[in-house]
Amino acid sequence: MATWFDLRERRIPNWLCLAAFAAGMALHWQEALAGGGLAALVYGALFMLGGVGAGDAKLMITLGALAGPMPWLLIFAYSAVAGGIHALGLLVTGGKAALKQKKPMAPAVLVGCLLWVIPLLRR
Repeated sequence: MATWFDLRERRIPNWLCLAAFAAGMALHWQEALAGGGLAALVYGALFMLGGVGAGDAKLMITLGALAGPMPWLLIFAYSAVAGGIHALGLLVTGGKAALKQKKPMAPAVLVGCLLWVIPLLRR
């Protein structure tokens, strides 16, 4: 749902992140705090440097709370690779001008989540 909002409205609603974060806390509060805290450290820094938007940071903090710290690191890595591949595609098809426009990050995060969860579902 976050991807839909990010693509359509270029924002990720607070209510969506808050509800998912609360679910993570209800499922496993210690892992949720550790995962959300790790994501907050990484994405807080990226946000302060201007590399990501507030919605992207909220989304990743929420995913950290849902997944926990170690799985979140995998989601982070997969999302970064997916975002990098997308950026390379933009560079090849649209040149440097295509990279200067802000793009939604939630689709790359969705790919990262799917790459993490699909092997878990096969078990």
